[in-house]
Amino acid sequence: MMKLEALLPPTLRQSVLLIAVFGLLTAWGNPASEFLGSAEFFASRACAGEPPVEVADFIQENCVACHDSGTTEGDLDLDALVMDLENPDNFHSWERIYDRVRTGEMPPEEQLDEPEKKSFVLALGKTLLDADAKHTIELGRVASRRLTRAQYERNVCELLQIDVPLQEHLPAESLDDGFDTVSSSQQISDHSMLAYLKSADVALDAAFDRVLGDCPSHNVRLDWTKLRRNENRTNREPEGRPKHEDVVAWSSRIAFYGRMRNTAVAEAGRYRIRLRVQAVNPPEDGTVWCGLETGFGNNRESALYWIGGFEATKEPTEYEFVHWIKEGHQLLVSPRDSALPRARQEGGNIITSNKKEMKNISGVAIKWIEMERLDNVFNEKSKQALIGELNVKDSSKKSGGHRRVIVSKTPVSDLRKLTHQFAQRAFRHPVTADEVKMYSDFAVRRFREAKSFQVGLRAGYRAILCSPRFLYFEETPGELDDYALANRLSHFLWGKGPDDRLLRLAAEVTLGDTAVLGQQVERLLKDGQSEVFVKEFTEQWLKLYEINETNPDSKLYPEYDDTLHNSLLQETHAFVAELVDKNLPITNVVDSDFTFLNQRLARHYDIQWPGGTGMKRVKLKKSDRRGGIVTHGSVLKVTANGTTTSPILRGVWMLEQIIGLHVPPPPSNVPAVEPDIRGATSIRTQLAKHRSLDSCASCHVKIDPPGFALESYDVIGGYRTHYRTLVSVKGKTKRSEGKRVDPSSTF
Repeated sequence: MMKLEALLPPTLRQSVLLIAVFGLLTAWGNPASEFLGSAEFFASRACAGEPPVEVADFIQENCVACHDSGTTEGDLDLDALVMDLENPDNFHSWERIYDRVRTGEMPPEEQLDEPEKKSFVLALGKTLLDADAKHTIELGRVASRRLTRAQYERNVCELLQIDVPLQEHLPAESLDDGFDTVSSSQQISDHSMLAYLKSADVALDAAFDRVLGDCPSHNVRLDWTKLRRNENRTNREPEGRPKHEDVVAWSSRIAFYGRMRNTAVAEAGRYRIRLRVQAVNPPEDGTVWCGLETGFGNNRESALYWIGGFEATKEPTEYEFVHWIKEGHQLLVSPRDSALPRARQEGGNIITSNKKEMKNISGVAIKWIEMERLDNVFNEKSKQALIGELNVKDSSKKSGGHRRVIVSKTPVSDLRKLTHQFAQRAFRHPVTADEVKMYSDFAVRRFREAKSFQVGLRAGYRAILCSPRFLYFEETPGELDDYALANRLSHFLWGKGPDDRLLRLAAEVTLGDTAVLGQQVERLLKDGQSEVFVKEFTEQWLKLYEINETNPDSKLYPEYDDTLHNSLLQETHAFVAELVDKNLPITNVVDSDFTFLNQRLARHYDIQWPGGTGMKRVKLKKSDRRGGIVTHGSVLKVTANGTTTSPILRGVWMLEQIIGLHVPPPPSNVPAVEPDIRGATSIRTQLAKHRSLDSCASCHVKIDPPGFALESYDVIGGYRTHYRTLVSVKGKTKRSEGKRVDPSSTF
């Protein structure tokens, strides 16, 4: 039996290198002529019309009986299927037929004549390769790719040297196989073009405000006396403790409890938040897990935005966060651990008169909070990005909230020069004056109309930020040039345009050398900016972007809280980063002797915590029943619905995300399998009945085994031996132990 190590690349870092070096350097060029023969040969074999005789005869003899217009099993009608391989859907249909016959899945339970099968596979495979090669020669390997929302934000912020959230102004990305970087799903409409204009306006306003604005400071320190509530009207604010010189937010279930009105900000911006905290009546482990959020903190606008979690301990500790806060939002601080006893409440307020009771309730004491706005100070880097060596001076007229103007003795010449420089950085490769003339002409025209250098310059920059040459990867069919390589590599690992070093290598036409490209991959991976690759690739590969789409049933899973929710993602991000950073074997994806935990996550997994605070690399024992990404709580949550688990959902996820086998959608005439939440019928019994249908068996023989293997983990990633159910006792709903879990199966 072949070992798993023989099937997989040895390390995740080497996998990234393979993708980057082979994918960017070789396959992006002309792979058909390079690996399969001459371009003339493939161009001469246009694949449209009737299939080769070997294919037609095989299908007639072995397939049509079940897949003709009268039966159409699996939604496949071979009577109506022609060979028009220029049509992507048609190509995909023939590709599926090829795969199913080659792997022996079709025809089911029939012994094929081996020479006949081999002849079919060779003939159809050659035809598909011919069509794919012809398409590559004519149109290139992939369609034009666009910057994603996240890439757009990072590129614009890098160009203007600002730090402003722009993604919220852009429409959500469409995904193709879970990824937002696939060109086929990256359409642009009139609506999205307006969104890009809006985003460009927001970014340019922020950049010009930094250079020309008044830049009032916002640097406040709020001690406990300014944070304490009005004791006559508690208003869900922390309680003041004069003897301790702090305010305390107790563990409770009150919505918006822990809000502090004095922390509300007058203007939206990026703020540095520092606070000194201490645990009050901590549990045995000495830690009170807390959350820091921002929002209006009321029912009219109830959305709260998570800034971060922290551990309040017996010793006073200082924490620091940097976060974008919306206008009018205030900070909210409170314990976020569902295992802690909760304080009594009345009318939306904590009852604190019984001091004896409060000794049994945990809380977080806040000594002081500091808030400093980071994005409203004059920024020399933004000045260089916007106006280069030009200067600004104070204006006697305050117009539009600004008190500075740009000084230019030769405004037309300076506009053309600055527009050219900005376009060259934005387009990520050298450009000629003729190529940017339309943008500089537009800037000059707006300058003359408005008699304002700033208006003209802003108009030119706005047009560039909405140009297809900025929004799209500018490439031509055939082998990529060095600038295209630099662009792809940088967006792959940093999620933004190439830095000066990559651009210099591109200008020297040396980046295309395999050794040089490999060195640059290593350099980019070792840089802290590659955290973008780890986070975005991991979340899209494993579908972790779906983690917020379900809320676990609070009666079945009362232990699920905000701290645990955010810890699940931290574990997986840290784990993948470790595989890349330490060059570890990729087999750790399915089995490892370590993971990353904090104290809250260790408690959830019932793993002994080694002590200390923060996320740590923890050695695993076999008895922990953990190891590998597939047992991470984040993965187990996104493959469940919040109430029940399904071997189908988890089995499909395992096949597609880990094993790499695409699972087609079920036939339209087959009803879905819905788990019985009352526990009367087991999912195993339902799936056994489901597999008795011929149209279901061929897929479920692959789907169900890995799905059952994960049945020992509940919807939030906890290990279980029995299902949880809800029962009614004297009119009250209570949690109960249900049927025993049976995770066995044969793959």
